[in-house]
Amino acid sequence: MNIKTEIFVGHPIEIESEMAFLRQLSSDLEAAGRRAVILANFFPRSKPEPQIDFLVVLDGFVCHVELKCVSCPIFGGTNGAWHIQMPDGSRQPLQHDNPYGQSTKCKFAISDEMRAFTGQDKAAKPFYKQMQSVLCIYPKLHRNSVVVSDYKVKTIGYPELLKLLLSGNKSPGWSYEKWIEFAMYLGLVRHDDRSPEQVAADDDAQVLETYLQRFQEWSSIDNQQHVPTSLRIDDEELSTENLISRIDDNRHFQLIGPSGLGKSMLLRGLGTELSTNKQPVIFASAAKYQGRLSDLLNRSVSHLCPMRAIEFIELAQRRGETPTILVDGFNECPVRLREQLLADLQALFLRYGTQIAMSAQQRIELPSALNGAVIECQELTDDQRVAILKQHAGRAVTKQEIENCIAFRSGYELSIAAECLSQLGESSTRRDLFNRFLERRFDSPADVIWARQVFGGLAALMQAQLRTSLSSSDLTHVFEIASEREKIPPRLLNEIVSSGVIDLDQGQCGFRHEMLQRFFESEAICRTVTSFEVLKAELRKPVHHALIEFAIDRQTDDSNIRDLLGLACETNGPSVLSRAFDGNLGASAKQIVREDAAKMLRDAEADLVEIDLKIEINKSDGERTSLEPTVLNARQWSSYEYGLMNLVAERLPSGWLIVDVMRLVGMTQSRVSECLQLRYRSEVLAKPSVKTVLFSRLCVLGGRGDTLPISTILRASCNRYSSFEADLIPEPICEVVRSPTEYSAAELYFALVQFRWNVSQVEDRLTDFFRVCWESEIYHLQLEALYRVAYWCNIAEPNLSELKNYLGTVQPSHPFLGAPLIEALTAFELFEHPTSAYDLKTSLLHALETPDDEESQTIAHDIVSGMFDTINDEACYQAIESLSESERYEVYVMAALGMPGYSMNGGWLLGRLLENASIEALPAFEKYARTLDHEAMGPQDRTACFITAHAGSAALVDEPFCLDDLSNDDRRAWQKYGELIFWLCKPDISPDELRERSEPILAALSTELAFEAIDPLREFAHASSMTFKSDHGRITNRLFKMFLPEFRNLLEFGFKNRESLTRIDKRCPDRQTPRELTTFIVHALGRVGDADSATLLSELIDDPYHGRDVVDSVRRINADEGFEAIGFLHRHP
Repeated sequence: MNIKTEIFVGHPIEIESEMAFLRQLSSDLEAAGRRAVILANFFPRSKPEPQIDFLVVLDGFVCHVELKCVSCPIFGGTNGAWHIQMPDGSRQPLQHDNPYGQSTKCKFAISDEMRAFTGQDKAAKPFYKQMQSVLCIYPKLHRNSVVVSDYKVKTIGYPELLKLLLSGNKSPGWSYEKWIEFAMYLGLVRHDDRSPEQVAADDDAQVLETYLQRFQEWSSIDNQQHVPTSLRIDDEELSTENLISRIDDNRHFQLIGPSGLGKSMLLRGLGTELSTNKQPVIFASAAKYQGRLSDLLNRSVSHLCPMRAIEFIELAQRRGETPTILVDGFNECPVRLREQLLADLQALFLRYGTQIAMSAQQRIELPSALNGAVIECQELTDDQRVAILKQHAGRAVTKQEIENCIAFRSGYELSIAAECLSQLGESSTRRDLFNRFLERRFDSPADVIWARQVFGGLAALMQAQLRTSLSSSDLTHVFEIASEREKIPPRLLNEIVSSGVIDLDQGQCGFRHEMLQRFFESEAICRTVTSFEVLKAELRKPVHHALIEFAIDRQTDDSNIRDLLGLACETNGPSVLSRAFDGNLGASAKQIVREDAAKMLRDAEADLVEIDLKIEINKSDGERTSLEPTVLNARQWSSYEYGLMNLVAERLPSGWLIVDVMRLVGMTQSRVSECLQLRYRSEVLAKPSVKTVLFSRLCVLGGRGDTLPISTILRASCNRYSSFEADLIPEPICEVVRSPTEYSAAELYFALVQFRWNVSQVEDRLTDFFRVCWESEIYHLQLEALYRVAYWCNIAEPNLSELKNYLGTVQPSHPFLGAPLIEALTAFELFEHPTSAYDLKTSLLHALETPDDEESQTIAHDIVSGMFDTINDEACYQAIESLSESERYEVYVMAALGMPGYSMNGGWLLGRLLENASIEALPAFEKYARTLDHEAMGPQDRTACFITAHAGSAALVDEPFCLDDLSNDDRRAWQKYGELIFWLCKPDISPDELRERSEPILAALSTELAFEAIDPLREFAHASSMTFKSDHGRITNRLFKMFLPEFRNLLEFGFKNRESLTRIDKRCPDRQTPRELTTFIVHALGRVGDADSATLLSELIDDPYHGRDVVDSVRRINADEGFEAIGFLHRHP
């Protein structure tokens, strides 16, 4: 039987990634033999929002799907903005609305439409409880993501979605015919997938054909046939071999990813494929743009046809084709010209309709006319790595050769490895690879030695100047110095230039890849130091932190390797141990970390006999009593050993050392109990409060100091499993679940944090396991058990009924257990919300009758904030959504006016008012423009309120509001920024008037308020993601762009006087203020600074705390990377 998915569409699907998702889903469901009806890209019939991505209907299962196409790690919770991690490690907001809340909103909207369609009584079971809601990350959820996923909305990747669709059993029981009637009720139309007609040929065929042939010949020079690799388009996974079919649907696109992933090669390969398909292409290098696009394009076509670029474009259009413009290496365009290049490309598109495609290392902020798909190059899979090796080697590769290249992850490294396969040995490292590559590129051992000295000298000079390129004269100078010292023959200079190690272009010289530069920097340092201790001192300098891994591979003494691994943990974080574990730093380092991890666990066991524990009782005001357990005689573990603890936690899913860890957990619990029994009476130790604080010290408070190793391992294990779950529960964990009464509380906790969804191995024992955890009376164990049990609501009968029956009898002994218990009860449909949406709406309508009354404003705020609560969020949401648009807006105004000091939703509230600022919102804007609670529970939210209030009032009043309290200079500095934001956001203000209004404000900030003026900028940067209107969301960026010289000078003043800067929040310890503000200044100057700024920052280049950030900022300035967005600014580990 030929099964065909029936698709009904509201608005045409214009985003290619959504079309790709729909095509793949239809194909997969048809391949599985499942009939399906899919409703796509539609709005509710009764309201203008939200837009619903997909509703997938199968026999016995209905699922709403909110689609997010993201290939990089994604981070987000139930509230607030979600963020994606960029290739450089920075985080950027995903969108303004919270995707989890957006999914919930869509599910309720679908339920309302289904109820209206059927005429269902409101007292009946709501339809949203008869369907599943999924936030699908397409094509898959990155393994490093940390996102909320619960019984309300599952956040999963596409493979998990398909599995859920084929196995789910949640449905209102409608027939397919009724679902089609529902689609017709919504006004959806059946999807038609016809392909466009081909364009007929025209007159200039011969010229165009000649151009296409020459382009193919040119693009194939030094460009191997491209191996299909993985890409992501708007979070949809895609192979490069399928990219051509997607280009036509995406008008413009940008190809992004870190260096080494083959972006330029892919772009040229794309041009070849397009030209092979008779589609004209112009390939241009952004690095050669000098301010005139016509000059760049003319140079780009001059070797292919005897006419100007514009003439060629017009010729192609006469043939019915519009050329695609491929712009390679946008990040290599001079910073001062980037904005002009984008403006020129936009003008070209608006005139000729040319498709623009660009490659860059990071996402480009494009003019609106050039917006299109963002295609991210992904890390290579094992199969792709093998294919690249085969392609570049020109032959099949053996299994041993593949294993020899296991450490090489990028296309660039693999292309070099293919050239050196016969010289690479088992467990080859990057250093081995670059050494073999160098040997292949020069004829004699002497030439290799001489070339290594020249490359090392060049890299050392780049490092000294913190640059990634130098002038060609610098290369000549380095060669002359080496030649005088070593009598190097002059001929070698030409061989060095043509070796493929460096690139020489337009008088500039740089290494072909940044890893080559690091390699030669490391080689230069290792050659010049006189002892290992001197080497370690050099590598401890922040400027050399990135070189430690290369230096590890040079060592032959185990103790030296161990010392450098410890230094890498201390300076770069524990992730280096994971690479060593996999053999990427050499066979010796691999063996050492594995042996040392096992030894660390044995040492932890042996040290247990030395520890003691006491409980200090602290009384406050004679009433409150706190218990402070203190570990005595605990070993002081090193950074390296703490790194090993994290490594152990990371590798637990594979079963590595899990038995040893379980034994350590049990032994630690026994030793602690033994120590306490010698000091305290059994009735004291049996108190729940005492058991809880002891358990917290033992298992929860991971870190350093007097915490025990199992605490660090458990904490790291919890963090890992927040975003990752093994397919099967390790067998030692299953044993704990099956026989929970035989294990200690610590062992129960360890087992509990190892799984969430995948409980099929033990679901018949879950009730007993949960019961033992709950009856322990230990708060953290009970809390974790409640979090986990909510994931078990889909287990099979009779286990489900058994678990539900017990869960219904649970009574919380701690107030903080109430909310998670309600969450768990709700997941099992055992909890009825205390207040209905109808009652809440009635309260809101009654409050609207007296909008100025404080009690009415408090009611409005409580119900609005209830949307962010886990207890009654659905009812609050439905009550507010059921109001008219004008009523809802007035409720938001009242809620803002009634917001207490502890609220965390102010930025969201004022953001909603700002979306359609009207005079009714002015009292709310005025309140938060006049008040600044610097001791609020949520300073970021209060800062967001301050920014949004001034931005909103700018549209409604003629002059900015003034803070009610201007009692000190810190508050006066904030007031000046409020005025600056007001004029910056003033609609229709002319540039001249903006400058006139701003000059006295900037003068005050840079003179009498200069010591106080840095703190607000830092707070603005941290609050960026909490302001909800994109035009005002990153106010720091707007200020810096508009007043760049003034703020650069202010930041430089702050750096020079960093020890004297002040903060408005006096709760911060005095010692923290200079450090935190200096971190901000260093990051900010790295994005807006100039050469003088780089010189100034270099004062702290060897500082152990700020040095790494200074190195990055100075390099960014020297590379002329220019202005970048400043959001949350984090320092290096």
